[in-house]
This record gives sequence, structure tokens and C-alpha cells, in this order.
Amino acid sequence: MPFPTHSAARMNARRLGVALYDVAVWFVATIAMTGARYDFALKRVQWEAALGYALWASLLMLALGYASGLYRGHFRWGSFTEAFRLGAAALVITIAVGLGFIFLVDDFPAGLAASVPPLALLLMAAARWLIRALSDNPVAIEPEDAAPALIYGAGVIGGQIAQSVRTSTDTEFKIVGFLDDDPWKRNLRLEGSRVLGTGADLEVVALQTGATTVILSITTANQRFVRSLTARTDAAGLRLLIVPRVDEIMRSGSPVNLSQLHEVKVEDLLGRRPIHTDLGAIADYLSNKVVLITGAGGDRSVPSWPARCTSSGRRSSFCWTGTSPASTPCNSPSTAAVSSTHRTSCSRTSANRPCSMRSSPCTSRTWSSMQLR
Repeated sequence: MPFPTHSAARMNARRLGVALYDVAVWFVATIAMTGARYDFALKRVQWEAALGYALWASLLMLALGYASGLYRGHFRWGSFTEAFRLGAAALVITIAVGLGFIFLVDDFPAGLAASVPPLALLLMAAARWLIRALSDNPVAIEPEDAAPALIYGAGVIGGQIAQSVRTSTDTEFKIVGFLDDDPWKRNLRLEGSRVLGTGADLEVVALQTGATTVILSITTANQRFVRSLTARTDAAGLRLLIVPRVDEIMRSGSPVNLSQLHEVKVEDLLGRRPIHTDLGAIADYLSNKVVLITGAGGDRSVPSWPARCTSSGRRSSFCWTGTSPASTPCNSPSTAAVSSTHRTSCSRTSANRPCSMRSSPCTSRTWSSMQLR
């Protein structure tokens, strides 16, 4: 049987401490409400009934808390879900223990059945919210060389990034503010930073705050939006980082962290995953063929296709339309590359001879022959 680790033992001790605190709360609430309602002027039998009520209430609280996961770490400290479970447990205790003592114990002060549970619930919730506040707001130590950064998107993902920056000990950023296009979020504060404007205010806010980096935390941003934002940040001299797409975040199964931020990639501009072609599998189909490639301006690997697709003793011709790279190398014998801008092609007959430029674009005859084959 493996021994629990130090961190697991510490966590179990914290949960046990919270459970014991809840037990003490019911006794404290009972005594406090006895003083508030009855000025502690109770007979001995009434005191015994009141303390018996506190005992049964605390025992039932332990049972309900364990069954619902309150004492097993199922919920984040101070979360709405935990508060709901606490409220449900207090309601069950009010009905079961309170009504039971009212009808079964003659000397029980009936007023305690209605006044003790709300006070106990308040004290239990206050302790959890205090734990949440202390854990969510540690003393942040920002490196001296941390880059000022703006987060575009004051949502859940943006809050997770800001929290990661604030709680990390070796972060390269310091968050100076948020941007969000929702007018209702104006002046909203997340993790100690305020929403300073909308996306239209990007350049102005960056100048005012001295930001050098923009972190796009909108996982649903389309490619047109990303291209526009990339152009704006490039023009303003700002570095742009973006978060993974929604499907990537779901596959990771964990909140977004700083290690997942990346520069803009081709797939971010395409709005989809890149298509990877197995050139070895299709090489036989391309041999002795004239191939027309369209829309290849964004793929830097396209110029090397002839070298990988032309096998020994076979000849292939490749023609580009669209925005082909300005300088397309001749990587194989009898390779042609056509630019829509210059309408020229380069070719060479042997591996040792340099490329020669000549006017021989892909003709309709060539295209027709390719279609027939």
C-alpha cells in the first residue's frame, strides 16, 4: 500500500480542518443565537436540549458534507457550486433536526431551529470565501524585465491567462490591462487588471500603458479577425500571441496556461488545420505529368515538391498560379514554375546547370493535356 505524499497529506489535513471547523460552527451559532434571543437565560434542561441540537446538527453536517463531496475536495474553495451544496445541507438540517427537536424535545427553545442554521451557513461560507481569497491573491513578484502585455478578451480564458501570469514565478509578462469589445465590460476588473477599452482602442491603449505584447484570448476568433489584428499589431510594432483553438483546449483537458500561447501560425490564418500531403504516396501519379498548383502562396514547402515527386528517369512539370514565392528554385530536371505576376518560368536540364529565365507560361494546351491524363 503506497504511502500518501506530503502534498496529499497536507490536503487531507486541510479538509479535516474544514470539517472540524464546520462542527464547531454549529455549536458557536447555537450559543450565539441563545445569547441573542434569550440573553443566555435558559434553564439547565433547555441548555442541554440546545447543545443536543448543535450535536445532532453537526453530525448530520459531517454526513451530508462527506456524501456531497464538500469534505473530499470535489469543489473549488468558495465556488458557487460549493455554496449551493452548503445551502442545501443547511436546509436539510433545518428541516430534519429542527423539526425533530421541536416536536420530540419538550424543553427545546423553538426559536433556535430557525435562527441557528442561517448563522451557521454564513460562518461556514465566510471561511471558504476567505480561503479562496487568500489562495487567489498571492503576493505577485514581477520580474524586472517582464514585458507589459494587454489581453484582448476579458472572458474566462483571459482571466485564466491573467491568473497564470500573476501566480507564476518566472513569467515574461506583466498584465497592464484588458481589451474587450463588449461595452458592458468597460471598467471590469479581472485578476487585478481593468478593461481599458475596446479593440478599436488597441493602438491608443498600448501607447498609454507602454504595452509591447498583445495576447488574443478569444478562442472563437475567425481567420479574418486574426489577419486584421495581425496587420494592426505589426503596424504598431506590437508582438501578437494567441491562445489555442477551442478543440485544442478541450483535448488538453486543463485550463489555458502561458506555455500554450504561440505566435500566429498558418492554420490560425486559414481558420482550419493545415492539410499535409503524403508526396511519396502520390509520386507515381505526378510522374510524367504537368501539374497546375493554385493558391500556393502561403505554403513555403510547395517549391520543393518537384524534387520530392520526380523519380529517377521520369520528368514532371509544375506550374503555379496565384502568388507563388518570388524566387522559386529549380530543384529537379525539367521543372517549371509560373508566377501570375511575372508570367515567367525557370527550368534546367541538368542538376549542375543554373536556372535560365524564359517566357514559357503554362498554356491552355498544357492544362488540357493534364486534365486528359
